[in-house]
Amino acid sequence: MWYDPWRDRPVAALRPRYHRGYTIVDRIARTQVTLWAGGAEPRMVWAATVESENPSSGVELRKDIASVLVPALVRERLLPAGAKGVRARAS
Repeated sequence: MWYDPWRDRPVAALRPRYHRGYTIVDRIARTQVTLWAGGAEPRMVWAATVESENPSSGVELRKDIASVLVPALVRERLLPAGAKGVRARAS
């Protein structure tokens, strides 16, 4: 920065600087969850897409999904209050 007598004010000179920076890579695991009501004619009653960021294992992914899924199903009154687990069927 310097004073410019012709403009009667200070002048700032900016120059670009190169900075390599760094890269961040996140893994997002998306899973579609559907709840079906059984009986003579099965029907889908609830569906959602659940995301987990950077799961380290399949066990952690399942725990992340269950920690969000079970309270949501209890709020929607699709599971009884106090439900602690979900029996899942892979399709």
